[in-house]
Amino acid sequence: MNRLCIFDLDGTVLNTLGGIHFHLNYALGLNGFAPIDLPTCRTLIGHGLRRLVQDSLHGTANSRIVHQIFQDLLGSYRKNPAVHTHAYPGIPEQLEYLNDQGLTLAIATNKDHDVAVTLVDQFFPGLFQAVRGARDGEAMKPDPSVIRDIQQTLQFDQSTPTVLIGDSSVDCHT
Repeated sequence: MNRLCIFDLDGTVLNTLGGIHFHLNYALGLNGFAPIDLPTCRTLIGHGLRRLVQDSLHGTANSRIVHQIFQDLLGSYRKNPAVHTHAYPGIPEQLEYLNDQGLTLAIATNKDHDVAVTLVDQFFPGLFQAVRGARDGEAMKPDPSVIRDIQQTLQFDQSTPTVLIGDSSVDCHT
């Protein structure tokens, strides 16, 4: 019987904090807002980019401004997703080992789907059989349907031994 290992992306297999911080501050600055520091950015990550923008503004901006900053952040991130991003030491080798052992590997992230696919392809070519990122109108972690969607995409039923490996409370709640 095959087993499924689903990994979170940010903070689990890739250190993306610097990149997220870079793109967020770019978008904030473009719209006349002060940058946030790296430690603050770290505390706000985990619920997707739109929520990151909302939380970085402390609820002081209207929805139109939040949407504009989100669009600027997303545009910047999609143009250069790997800036200030790197795999954690030893992770590529461990993923290759798991793959060689016959486990099926997938990614479940609240990062924009297109950015996630680009990063996975760049840093881990051929290792992950599915990548599920955030898309408008679709559930995100901690909604457990994200895991079921990956199982269905890979043609596994819910009885397939499956583990989610992550680094945040969002992953635990998933």
